[in-house]
Amino acid sequence: MKIISIVNNKGGVGKTTTAVNLGYSLAMANKKILIIDMDQQSNTTQYLNRYNIDKYQIGDLMFGEIQIREIIVETDYLNLDLIPCNEKFSIANATLRAESLMPPQLFLKRKLLTASLDYDYILIDCPPQLEEITANALTVSTDVIVPIRAGEFALEGFLSVLNAIEKIKTSGISNDLKLMGALLTSIDERLQISKYIVNQLEYLEEPFFKTKIRHSTDVEKSITMKKPIAIPYPNNNVAMDYMSLAQEILKKG
Repeated sequence: MKIISIVNNKGGVGKTTTAVNLGYSLAMANKKILIIDMDQQSNTTQYLNRYNIDKYQIGDLMFGEIQIREIIVETDYLNLDLIPCNEKFSIANATLRAESLMPPQLFLKRKLLTASLDYDYILIDCPPQLEEITANALTVSTDVIVPIRAGEFALEGFLSVLNAIEKIKTSGISNDLKLMGALLTSIDERLQISKYIVNQLEYLEEPFFKTKIRHSTDVEKSITMKKPIAIPYPNNNVAMDYMSLAQEILKKG
């Protein structure tokens, strides 16, 4: 089982879009997928139409006695499950910082790795801050995907994530964590800035995906519909790009 954190400390780069549409694409490839929404904005939960303030959410798992099977909800799609998030999770970073009995980065790990879960991939949608919540995700993960939207200062967020990965590894808490790849999102390859970002990634010699997620206004429409883009727009470039990304990840093993 691979556990993949989707991380960037910049907002608006496509973390949630990637979590939902990559998760759906892997599920359509007959893989059993769990998405964990760890962003207090709960965009992934809302995208998958599972937002409910009265139901259990990720904070109940991390800070309470709730067991993981009590909190997993099915989505409308075969092979795709979700651990939801809602506004109650907004105090999570403060709660973790105040904790004195357990290292704050281990709350998720103690619940997730002691459960017997039958998934091929777990995808974690992380918040746009490299704080305690993201540290929990990285500590339990095997791999990291960093969505990058081509633009000014785009690589700063990527380099910050590389630094966070190195800190987690050198701390001894997780020796297996690795960068699966940078993922270029909402890209127009005709633009010089897009070519510049690709050249810089090649110069850094860090792994990045051959698949690039193209720009489409249909993404926002699919979010409004609360459906992965391949449902309303199966022939859309972005839908096909995420299917291609899923195949690229499957080939990595």
